[in-house]
Amino acid sequence: MSKIKDYFIAKKTKKQSDPKSEFIKDLNKAVEISSDFKLKLDYTVAYDEQRKQHITRELEHHNFEVCFVPTVWDMLSRTEKIACIMELSKKYCKTPLDRENFIYDKEHKEFLQLDSKNVYINGCMLDEISCLEIMLHVLDYENNINHYRMMSKVEKYHSLDDFKNLDEIKYFVVNCLNNLPKDLQQMILLSSPLAKSGNECNEKILNIFYNVKTYNKEFEQFYSNLSNEINHKLELQKDVFRDNMCYTQREQDELNLKTFYKLTKTYFNNYSYDDLKQRFLEKSKEEEM
Repeated sequence: MSKIKDYFIAKKTKKQSDPKSEFIKDLNKAVEISSDFKLKLDYTVAYDEQRKQHITRELEHHNFEVCFVPTVWDMLSRTEKIACIMELSKKYCKTPLDRENFIYDKEHKEFLQLDSKNVYINGCMLDEISCLEIMLHVLDYENNINHYRMMSKVEKYHSLDDFKNLDEIKYFVVNCLNNLPKDLQQMILLSSPLAKSGNECNEKILNIFYNVKTYNKEFEQFYSNLSNEINHKLELQKDVFRDNMCYTQREQDELNLKTFYKLTKTYFNNYSYDDLKQRFLEKSKEEEM
């Protein structure tokens, strides 16, 4: 009889401590918070060893972005972090995230998982990446779904006539990165639609925190550091292009087209590079004018 009792006690204990079950509880609470977002925060800002300031803030939909300042984020519970992610998507994304977009998947270590229709936030990775990376993932997730669709689409192309524009060619080349020399891979990625949307989201993050520091003076130094970091990253990208003699968008586009031609000329041997250039560069330029 005692063995049966021990079995059910052990089973109950396992159920109570099951990480996935705990995550679902936190997720349900986060949905409640997000339905009428309100958080009260108490935190201390250390300006230097001598000057410290204790601050209490009431956060609602209009100022919740304070939560994504790293020193504040680290104070939040998992429930509060999920609620903040939901709030971020409500305010800045066309399609807000809800409870169906959150999963708990210990088998895969990606924070963001995609298919052609949906995005899934992996709850077991919440504390594995920084809050700024989380912001970038959330703000860029709709673009990433589109990137996923385009990558899936162009990898099935078998004829040059399948390609509609230069962007499709860029996605095709990104799909073939492993077939390219290492020094070319970075150039191709940085000139791709993926990098473009990522840079736009970094700029959006800067704008968000510009507003945060405007109304919360204690975060001015944080904003200054972040601005320097993001602008430095953008400058490094420009340096990569300068080092490879690509000074203009036109030259970057030509690089993608030349790479595409080298990758596919044995399959699309009815076309010359000049044909490609006329079709995908000159034509697109005329359309823009």
